[in-house]
Amino acid sequence: MKYLVLILFVIVISGMASFYLTLWLGQVVSLNVNRVNYRVLAFVTLGILILIIGLVSGWLGLGVFVVSTLTGLYVLEHRVRRTNMMGALMMPSIIWTLF
Repeated sequence: MKYLVLILFVIVISGMASFYLTLWLGQVVSLNVNRVNYRVLAFVTLGILILIIGLVSGWLGLGVFVVSTLTGLYVLEHRVRRTNMMGALMMPSIIWTLF
């Protein structure tokens, strides 16, 4: 019972702290959003994704990442609805899982 009170106390304190931190951080970001170099941001994000995927799932994960990225670019290039592509990707997986 004493742990329940402690857990609830920690949840309330962390919730309040995250609320005010989000308000402050939102103001800071909204004032400085025009200074962001989006090309650098995109390459840093891509690098972090490649690093995390490589560390967590190795070469197979990187291969899946490349194929899924190319699939997403194909959808955008040929103006296909993303929901149609998701259905085309999910149906074989569902059928494979069921049988």
